[in-house]
Amino acid sequence: MHVTALDLDTLLQRKRILVCCGSGGIGKTTVSAALGLRGALQGKTVLTLTIDPAKRLANSLGLTKIGNSETLVPREKFIQAGLDPSGRLFGMMLDTKHTFDELIERYAPNEEMKRKILNNRFYQNLSSAMAGSHEYLAMEKLYQIYLQGRYDLIVLDTPPTRHALDFLEAPNRVRAFFDRSISQWFLKPYLTMGKIGLNFINRSASTVLKLVERMTGAEFLRDVSEFVTGLADAFDIFRSRAEEVMRVLQGEATSFLLVTGTDRTALEEATYFYSRLQDGRLPFGGVIVNRVHRLPTTENPGASDVGTPPLQDDDPGEAFARRLHTERGLPATVAQRLVDNYLQVLWLSRKDERVLRAFAGTFPAQVPLRTVPIFDEDVFDLTGLAKINAFLFPPT
Repeated sequence: MHVTALDLDTLLQRKRILVCCGSGGIGKTTVSAALGLRGALQGKTVLTLTIDPAKRLANSLGLTKIGNSETLVPREKFIQAGLDPSGRLFGMMLDTKHTFDELIERYAPNEEMKRKILNNRFYQNLSSAMAGSHEYLAMEKLYQIYLQGRYDLIVLDTPPTRHALDFLEAPNRVRAFFDRSISQWFLKPYLTMGKIGLNFINRSASTVLKLVERMTGAEFLRDVSEFVTGLADAFDIFRSRAEEVMRVLQGEATSFLLVTGTDRTALEEATYFYSRLQDGRLPFGGVIVNRVHRLPTTENPGASDVGTPPLQDDDPGEAFARRLHTERGLPATVAQRLVDNYLQVLWLSRKDERVLRAFAGTFPAQVPLRTVPIFDEDVFDLTGLAKINAFLFPPT
């Protein structure tokens, strides 16, 4: 058995950035919001930032919408949920275009060039044309907020795992894109074409450019030339910023949490993602398993993270139903339905227990783990987040 209890309170006290990663559909955004709520209740100024364009975060925080600027959760929302935070909680959703525009405004050499770049068709399509641009901009935004020092804690909700891998690789991709030794092989001809023509360009590059010109026309090449000319001096800045972002992600102020469910696909992705964190030398905090089937008990919430259901009798069946009928006076059909439902939940809880034990065994060392049970209804407000936190932060 390789499981220890995940001490999330200690992480909240020691870290400034918590990055929640995992596959889609397992409540990752809700868990991220719950962590942010806990920080605010502890007196911290907290920002929960999501990269996922879904409106899940806004709903969980009790807000109608959030955008590319920080939105404060009103105090009355906490009061309505019976909470009294000594800190403040903000929500934010990344707007890729707005963030890219901010970078252009910061690094363009002058007002005229800034205007040209912002209106440039190549620039306007760059976010989809350059691999990793969306994820890089998320990292840029995170780094920008981190440097401002206005928040004691930033909780980052990442896209589903298949995109989160790009999220981790984005700084390196952008660094490579803006590496002069690579990019200028292809971009330099755009800069010089208007002056000397294609006859004097590197033969390989010339072949590519002639093909592009036939397919897109000279206007596309002019757009690229204008864009690159305007930002040529900023290439080194973009590259160095990407390197700085990676240093923060790998530093002591950051911790990565894997959020998963109990289905096979989610657990396999979590295991693979853990190996990628290790390969990238990124600090791993632990695993949060959401929506675990568990029989109701009188024990402290979350006290047993890979717990054993209290009933050991494998087949209470008909005898149990008869007792409910004779001793409690329930109609026989109602008693049988109750027993059938109970046995189904018992089977699911034992199945999840076996799955989590096998999952924990795939890690090379002890893995800090915390579970949250599946609830009867969806979590959609601060009251629901507090309910989740009863399991993420059980009484000691």
